[in-house]
Amino acid sequence: MNFDNNRLITEDEKKSILVEILGKLDKYFHEKDIKYFMAYGTLIGAVRHQGFIPWDDDIDLLLPRDSFIRFIHLCEDEKDVLRKMNLEIVEYGQNKKDYYKRFKIADTRTVMEEFGEERSAVFIDIFPLDCFPALPVEKLKKLRRKILVIDNLCSLCHAGIAQGSGLKKKIYGVLLLLHKLMGLKRMEEFYEKKLLKLTAFDENGFVCDSEAGVGKDNFPKAIGWKNAVRVPFEDKMCCIPEDYHSILTMWYGDYMKLPPEDQRHSHEYYKMYWR
Repeated sequence: MNFDNNRLITEDEKKSILVEILGKLDKYFHEKDIKYFMAYGTLIGAVRHQGFIPWDDDIDLLLPRDSFIRFIHLCEDEKDVLRKMNLEIVEYGQNKKDYYKRFKIADTRTVMEEFGEERSAVFIDIFPLDCFPALPVEKLKKLRRKILVIDNLCSLCHAGIAQGSGLKKKIYGVLLLLHKLMGLKRMEEFYEKKLLKLTAFDENGFVCDSEAGVGKDNFPKAIGWKNAVRVPFEDKMCCIPEDYHSILTMWYGDYMKLPPEDQRHSHEYYKMYWR
């Protein structure tokens, strides 16, 4: 693909676009009664810097599973509304519509080449946040694995194509044929209900994000994610979990301490252009 006639997006422009997307999503989420939280390095940035970590260049949001599923369908049903805001939903990596694990909301005015395809370039990452009951760690791990399987089945029904490779793809291909006989929409709704039942909020339980490995041993307490508080992020006001201190301490230790200079790097992998 040839982007010779497109102007390269500068680092400052990229951050400005990200903050613009964040403001649009915050407003849209408020209108649709969708709960969200800043997460990971974005959460550290909000608490420690009231904006981006100086050497960082991305934004990550966690949506409780019920809000996450609602947002998937809103993105599908209200494409024109999002388009008017110069936004669109984009699958993650090479997985076609593998939305039930994570996806991107990207600015349609931007473009890059990824995996041989032309895609909207500047994006915010959206991840589901699942609540688990108060169970021993080993049982939580088993539940986590079960959730990942149901994620795959939801994505299978939603996309209508089998993901993966080798034996895994063959298995999901057979399942896809069976689900088509029963109706993909019906089966998608069936698996969504399973997800929502398994991940219903329990303030005495724990939470797990989709990026956590199945071998994870420490799960943040759910009560810390019950409520959101609004804090400054650059020139916007956005949502973080109420007990952000305990959460960040569990994830990162002394999160207020700056890392060594050789560990301060961005997530920039691709050149991004204005369309």
